[in-house]
Amino acid sequence: LSTWMTTCYQARSSDKCRCSATAAPMWSMRTVKIFWKAPTVAKNGGALDISGARADILEALLSGWAPPPCAFMISRSAVDKAGGWNEKLTSAQDNDFYIRLALVGATYVYAPGCQCVYRNSSAPRVSTRNVRATDENMVCVLREAGDKLLHSGRLTLNCRRAIARSLSRIAHKYFDADFEWYSSLLREALQLSPSIVGEQTRTYRILARALLSLA
Repeated sequence: LSTWMTTCYQARSSDKCRCSATAAPMWSMRTVKIFWKAPTVAKNGGALDISGARADILEALLSGWAPPPCAFMISRSAVDKAGGWNEKLTSAQDNDFYIRLALVGATYVYAPGCQCVYRNSSAPRVSTRNVRATDENMVCVLREAGDKLLHSGRLTLNCRRAIARSLSRIAHKYFDADFEWYSSLLREALQLSPSIVGEQTRTYRILARALLSLA
């Protein structure tokens, strides 16, 4: 991470849980002095699809959007204010960290331009070598964020919907493999935001409504 931070800085200056290439335009976060580059994806060797700014960064992060770590330049004070890197997590640490940065008041400001490249290797990565563990960790991250927002009086309808969408997306992956977990996650998502029923496909919508009626 320190190497990525240094590289990004030079480029900018010169121009409980189980405990392709990507280019990036520069973002910056003030408030807690963070500098962030949002991801860009090259599609089939074609033009880069730049993600652009997000109207509500916390809502976007809770919905599951997150750039690679090399898209950030983060000061030590920002890291300390957010509580540092959660070494107890075996995966989804970056999602957790980005969300905690937003929760402590970081202001993200989009600055266009491509200053770094992220190599998306086909080899197993931290997030893909054990998908179930990653999903379980992400569920923990979302629940913890939801609890913090609730206790601070900031769990808005948009944040509830964002968390619900992430839980629903994770749940759908286990419809066949682990229906009990699928049902549990989807029920949790629907309790947070019943309106996501309308975002489901027809089959999932029927199941979602059945789960709501049992809640």
